[in-house]
Amino acid sequence: MADRVKSSSSRAVIAASMSIVPGMGQIYLHQILRGLILILSFILAICIIWFAMSNKEFKLLSLNGKEIMFNPAMKAIQFGTQRIRVTDVMKVTGTIQLVFTWVYSIVDAWREGKNQPVSTQDSSSHSE
Repeated sequence: MADRVKSSSSRAVIAASMSIVPGMGQIYLHQILRGLILILSFILAICIIWFAMSNKEFKLLSLNGKEIMFNPAMKAIQFGTQRIRVTDVMKVTGTIQLVFTWVYSIVDAWREGKNQPVSTQDSSSHSE
């Protein structure tokens, strides 16, 4: 019993440590889909922040020789009496998504590492 508790604790520590890169702890715990979703969420958050900070025009599409461009720095939202730039909103929401994904990945990996049953291979390596 003590070996099982020690083994599940060590799996939880390893999984949480690997989740410093979001999703890697879940992949370590054989939760591949969950890990890939967390990795994609983290990459998307980085892209949103980069897009908001770049101040570049991006070509959305080309129609009959005309290019439709998008520059988020030029767009603003009227909020009461203030105008808020779209890029500022994107920076905030991207940062919230980045931090949430990172923290969730670590906590979830810890919790799942603690709750996963120890396989016979893991318990036999601890008993030798």
